[in-house]
Amino acid sequence: MGKLIVLFLLLFFSHLDSQNLLLSTDPPYDQSNDIRTYLMRAAAEISESALSRFTRLEQWTSVAEKRRQQFIDMMGLCDVPVNGERPPLNVRIVDTCRMEGYRIV
Repeated sequence: MGKLIVLFLLLFFSHLDSQNLLLSTDPPYDQSNDIRTYLMRAAAEISESALSRFTRLEQWTSVAEKRRQQFIDMMGLCDVPVNGERPPLNVRIVDTCRMEGYRIV
């Protein structure tokens, strides 16, 4: 009889352990000191206004190469050949992970 009571209590109270608690360690993104939100807003403003001063194609083509060089410099690709023929990739496979439906080399 005692084992039956213990089993009943375990089954009755087992739902308490399996409840999902809604906890979040991420702060809300509307905080004024949230750096992620600030950077996302700043990037959106820059992107939205980037081409606003160009009304004709000629205006853009006159500065396109300079902007491209600035981008390459900002990405740290100054020493990487981005134009013309590139050196061979020199791929070396060190391991392969095979799963159902895909393979990672």
